[in-house]
Amino acid sequence: MMGPTFEVLEDHPRKGGYRLRLRGRDGVVLADLKGLPSLDAVRRMITEIREVAAQALVVDHTRTA
Repeated sequence: MMGPTFEVLEDHPRKGGYRLRLRGRDGVVLADLKGLPSLDAVRRMITEIREVAAQALVVDHTRTA
């Protein structure tokens, strides 16, 4: 079984730029970021996601008071 993957794609040709998708082990898209202006921006976003994901808090908005 393959682990989660980052996919780098060219955004719509007329708009330019890049898009970044994060897919889970089951292939489901977990995040889809559009409008990244350069490959450097894509690399920075991947680094940022890797650094903050393990520290992210879970906020449950489904609970009612």
